[in-house]
Amino acid sequence: MQIEVTAEDIAAGARRSAHHCPIANALERTTRLRWLVSPLGVCPLDLTGQAIPPLLALPATAQVFIESYDRGSAVEPFTFEFPVPV
Repeated sequence: MQIEVTAEDIAAGARRSAHHCPIANALERTTRLRWLVSPLGVCPLDLTGQAIPPLLALPATAQVFIESYDRGSAVEPFTFEFPVPV
């Protein structure tokens, strides 16, 4: 599935937040699920907010985006391919 991280996702994001970073915002908007996001990977959250394993790897472009965003660097909208579990 193609995930598009928009300028709105970035503006609404929170640095160093595993639940509210721009990639989490984009995944939630696209899949209607809440996500835990880290540079190591992502996993969906259940209705109580608990992570549902396993941790799914993100592509390198998304990992670099997270690291740059969390450091306070300027970031741009981008898209990445992600195999959303069904």
